[in-house]
Amino acid sequence: LNHARYLTIFEEARWQLCHDKGFTLDAMQKDGFGFVILDAYIKYIKEVKHRDELVIRTRFSNIEQKIWTIDHEMNRADGVSCATIQLKTGLFDLQKRKLAPPQTSWLERFQAQ
Repeated sequence: LNHARYLTIFEEARWQLCHDKGFTLDAMQKDGFGFVILDAYIKYIKEVKHRDELVIRTRFSNIEQKIWTIDHEMNRADGVSCATIQLKTGLFDLQKRKLAPPQTSWLERFQAQ
């Protein structure tokens, strides 16, 4: 796979987890917040081939802080680790145009990971 495709796969997994927690794009926009990625570090470990079955594990940490961490691990179905990414991220206030402190609704949804 092209290196940029890894980022897309990780993003799709992140949004799926958010959706599963009830934190959809529509809900975020209604509340006036969005995600912002501040830093991304990706490590390519093993090749992923077209049509490989993948499992993505996602962990949010430090979510009670303004800037928190998302760790993703991409494994093939056979358990081989293919890539990891660590993101520094936060909630962005769409009205004030700056980082916002964690919202109660956010914490309630994600602390139950």
